[in-house]
Amino acid sequence: VCGLDRCHRVESDDSLQCCDPQCAAGCFGAGPDECFACKHFENDGTCVSRCSPETIFDLEVLQFIPNPNHRLAAGNICVKECPEGAFEVDGSCLPHCPQNYLSNQGQCIPCDGPCPVECSGLSEHEIVNSETIERFRGCNIVVSGGINIGTVTGFSNEELELLSTIREIRGPLRIQGWDGTSFSYLHNLRRIGHENGDKINLRCGEVSSDFTLLIAMNSNLREIDFSSLEEIRGGGFVLFNNPQLCYAGNFSNYLADPSATQCISKRVPARKDPETCITEGYTCHEQCSSTHNCWGHSNGHCETCLNFKYQDHCVENCTTAVSSTSGLYQNDESQECEECHQECLGGCTGGVGPEHCVTCRNFILEIPLRNSTRRICVDKCPMVPEVPFTGSCTPAAGKVCDPGGDGCS
Repeated sequence: VCGLDRCHRVESDDSLQCCDPQCAAGCFGAGPDECFACKHFENDGTCVSRCSPETIFDLEVLQFIPNPNHRLAAGNICVKECPEGAFEVDGSCLPHCPQNYLSNQGQCIPCDGPCPVECSGLSEHEIVNSETIERFRGCNIVVSGGINIGTVTGFSNEELELLSTIREIRGPLRIQGWDGTSFSYLHNLRRIGHENGDKINLRCGEVSSDFTLLIAMNSNLREIDFSSLEEIRGGGFVLFNNPQLCYAGNFSNYLADPSATQCISKRVPARKDPETCITEGYTCHEQCSSTHNCWGHSNGHCETCLNFKYQDHCVENCTTAVSSTSGLYQNDESQECEECHQECLGGCTGGVGPEHCVTCRNFILEIPLRNSTRRICVDKCPMVPEVPFTGSCTPAAGKVCDPGGDGCS
């Protein structure tokens, strides 16, 4: 029983025959290429449930490979390339890139964290104050000048938090004369300095050198949080007269050029003696590999981990870490807790791929081999093109398989 708008009359015997399930508003024949309109998508004159996916399952190599017939959805039409002015994202053509994506040669590329927002920094003679700090609102890349931090007086925490979005300073960073005990407002900062950026030129010993980081004459500073720091470029660093500083990493580890000058004062303390810090209770977390080189007291402030790392935190093992429903794989070689494949449910063993899932989230693809059966978790059952397929694809617990929509039988 199709309904009058879902059938056509066969000329040979004047009988009624149902239209293909992919038709909408009737048809003039039984095939998916004989519809008046398509229920979902139209691909080269044929109605289909979805445009050809980016990958297909190859029965010879038993894995998903690039699909030579991949098509993109432009409205309800499947196309080889997006029309001019449209952007490709997740298999569709859109008039503009969605939030947290950047356009790149006609494609929308997801940003690694916040999408870049550039701003200009300060000149050598300017310092961060209640006026100049406003130029850093929403900024994550300081493309020129630098940042000069002085006294805490006159600032609210809300104002100082404007610095927390900054991920890169392509010039020098000075923290000099800060009279607070903690400086945590640049905890998202990844890179300091640039080969072509401004420098701090100072005499260290008998030689003048270029520096891109200076932390000096901060009499009360006890901790400085650079827990996201990856690299110091374009020069060395100066560490001078910070008599209370306990929580700080080993800046030498972050130099892009290991031969860059490391100006660490000896006549006056560059930082507090580590043993004294430990005695006073300012010690690194037990999951840090060091007792004194860290950016704070928590397991998210470690430079390196004693056991395993998960999402920038050090943990004893991966079973104790809070993860997504996909679960975690404990990689003993890299000492990382890695997210299991998105098609896993409740963890994975032996690796993070879809063949290592403990339980499948959507569909279970089983392929008989010579002496065993290969089991893979997939988001939809593969449409196997004109190839004998002796395996099976079944829905995971609680899932319903739609033969028309998922190619599952």
